[in-house]
Amino acid sequence: MSLPDDKEGLPRYTPVDEHVVVRHRRRNRRRFVKLLVLSLLGYVVYHHWSSGDDRAIERQHTSTLSVERLQADYAHCSKLRSVAQDPSGPRERNARYLDGQKAVFIRNATVWTGEPATGTSAEDAHDGKGYSWVRADVLLEHGLIKRVEPDISTATLPTDCEIWNAHGRLLTAGIVDMHSHAGDDSLPDLRGTSDTNELSDDITPYVRSIDAINPLDPQIQVIKSGGVTTSLILPGSGNNIGGEAFVLKHAVGKANGRSELSAESMLADPEHNWRYMKMACGENAKRVYGRVGRDFGPFSRMGEAWYFRHAFEQASTLVKAQDDWCEAADRYGARTLDSYLPQDLHWESLGAVLRGQVHVNTHCYTVPDLEAFVRHTNEFRFPVRAFHHAHQTYLVPEILKRAYGNHTPAAALFADNMYYKAEAYVASEQAGKILYENGVTPVYVSDNPVLNAQHVVFEAAKAYRNGLPYHVALAGVTSASASLLGLGGRIGKVKPDFDADVVVWDSDPLSVGAAPVQVWIDGVPQFEDPVEGLKASYRHGVTRAITAPVHKGGGHQGVSVGFRIGAKHALEEGAVWQEEVGVHYTFTLAAKEDGKTPSMSSAVDTLRTKLMKAVQANETTETSPMEEKKLRAVINGTLPLILTVHSADTIATLLRLKTEIETATSHPLRLVIHGGAESHLLAPELAASNTSVILAPLLPYSVSWDQRRSLTGAPLTNGTAVDVLFAAGVKVGISTAEDWEIRDLDLLAGIACANSGGRIGEVDALRMVSGSIYEMLGLSSVKGVGSRDEFVVYEGSPFKINSRVRAVADGRGEVSVWT
Repeated sequence: MSLPDDKEGLPRYTPVDEHVVVRHRRRNRRRFVKLLVLSLLGYVVYHHWSSGDDRAIERQHTSTLSVERLQADYAHCSKLRSVAQDPSGPRERNARYLDGQKAVFIRNATVWTGEPATGTSAEDAHDGKGYSWVRADVLLEHGLIKRVEPDISTATLPTDCEIWNAHGRLLTAGIVDMHSHAGDDSLPDLRGTSDTNELSDDITPYVRSIDAINPLDPQIQVIKSGGVTTSLILPGSGNNIGGEAFVLKHAVGKANGRSELSAESMLADPEHNWRYMKMACGENAKRVYGRVGRDFGPFSRMGEAWYFRHAFEQASTLVKAQDDWCEAADRYGARTLDSYLPQDLHWESLGAVLRGQVHVNTHCYTVPDLEAFVRHTNEFRFPVRAFHHAHQTYLVPEILKRAYGNHTPAAALFADNMYYKAEAYVASEQAGKILYENGVTPVYVSDNPVLNAQHVVFEAAKAYRNGLPYHVALAGVTSASASLLGLGGRIGKVKPDFDADVVVWDSDPLSVGAAPVQVWIDGVPQFEDPVEGLKASYRHGVTRAITAPVHKGGGHQGVSVGFRIGAKHALEEGAVWQEEVGVHYTFTLAAKEDGKTPSMSSAVDTLRTKLMKAVQANETTETSPMEEKKLRAVINGTLPLILTVHSADTIATLLRLKTEIETATSHPLRLVIHGGAESHLLAPELAASNTSVILAPLLPYSVSWDQRRSLTGAPLTNGTAVDVLFAAGVKVGISTAEDWEIRDLDLLAGIACANSGGRIGEVDALRMVSGSIYEMLGLSSVKGVGSRDEFVVYEGSPFKINSRVRAVADGRGEVSVWT
């Protein structure tokens, strides 16, 4: 055996040694061969298990995928996995604060902080113990409530601080309305301003209310004048899934302390902590889509359940695909993947719902709707924040408690807006009280413009009247609503580090006729020169009603009848107390909906022609048309002419018609204006012509174009139509726009009295819902009207929110008593 060249010159091995070395080298060769074989086998196994990764590594050199986009997609995974937390805790300034806004010191206020005193147990707090109005000063700075303390020294205030003396008046957090369409359903109601529902499909989670919000919508300022500082602006309920909603504050443009005029600048939470979505069950979507032969949309509640589940399934598929991609990117690196993150704008927002990133608010009235939706929440594992409208929730709190998640859904209610359709017929004025006693949170909403959100606090007041504890009723439009929006650590209470959204009231906000004296949003006063007022159905004491046939669109046309509310049916003895009360015609925009009335002037001309024909007819015969007979009764003074009209221009035209007819007949025409939203503009003329006005409603709202010059009251206007008409000597009555409101006539009279500055006394106000109506319609001499056997007994003043009707005598010898 020879040695390698580099070993030459070294001593040689012995024969034995050389034999050992040779054997050793042979063993090494065999070991090397075995190692090589094992390595090859290991490579094969490794290649088998990691071939996908190797191919990906190889592809990263040949793929056309953008590495930057893959990395951006991977960064998006963290957003998909995150769930927002309610913002809370100390901070230096409000995110909405603009440099240069002055601090405000509100001195000598009586404050409702929105929470019980420190140390109050949960049980006592539930019962209302620990809550009270406290005397305190309030400092607003940097868009925040900085201090709430008694007797704050002015020496400790910031320089250039504005001082506002509350004179002991009541101060609360700004009102929070968590169901509104303001800005999307702009008023006056015109075809071009309605953007509430996207009806191209039943399932539209991808649309957003903010994309249609009109910051110039005049109702935004009107709503704010009722102390409402924050609203959840929802898409409508025409779709089962209507789209994303946004929380806005009612501060608009530079005049209200904002940097610009935009919906974006109105966002209550510019940091976008939470998202919101509107869904709806029941009658609405069925009515919109449920027609035989339609190729989309549900026909029945069964179909609605399928549409919901199918949509959730599509979103669930997207969520799973995204989760798989993100997990692969975690394991192998995003740059190694052979596809981008799966994304689908159609289902993105609904996917966020399933991830718990979106607060779901669902319009549901009935037990089957509620139960079906609760099943959906558990099948697809997402919580629902509140059921809205929710008329039948008081019957089934246990069903709500079965909803997925850690919190029972709340019920977003009206106090007594019910009976307007089948879904609303199984309802109760005590719903809020019953729900609260069964562990479900009631909150009160407007569904603006269904109800004028300016008066949403009145819904809470009526709930309090119907048994809901005071602290719960007030929380139902402040702290509870804020908490359901996920903003309970920012708005809804008067405490340090909360947004400086506060309201000073002229009286208890849950009293009749309460109105703001001033409103601050983010510490900015919203009214430059606010007007300040003074402090101030059958079971509810309504014994009689007058009703006329309903005209298409909501007006009236025909002959009205007087009936007793307490009667079981129309054939019961004494049920009808006056078979013919008056002759009605409609001159609102609804009159044009019949397709036969091209303009108001043509409608007035048609009535003129009919009246003049009645003037020329000396008498009617049995064969005369019914309308001709009734108009002849109008001409001869037997029946009044009752015209439903809002527009001041149309009222002026009708007053000229009255003069024309009176000239032709030489005796008065008894004309009554019903509705009268703009009647205040003609108060002297109405008084001079002896024309009466029945305001329906008392507090008109610019819902339609012919109501656009309505007076909204303090703090925007010095009084409302009733004040102007009464001061001018017009005989005024109070009625309602919808039947369900009749039960509140006593409170409406109380509002007229409380907000009149002492000019309308209690007797005057009561006559507006009783005697004055009879007089203007010529019914004072009707048998039984004003008789002593027809009365109402109240516990407390009928004008107070905590009054109760204890007995009603219906004039037929029957007395109902409630104890």
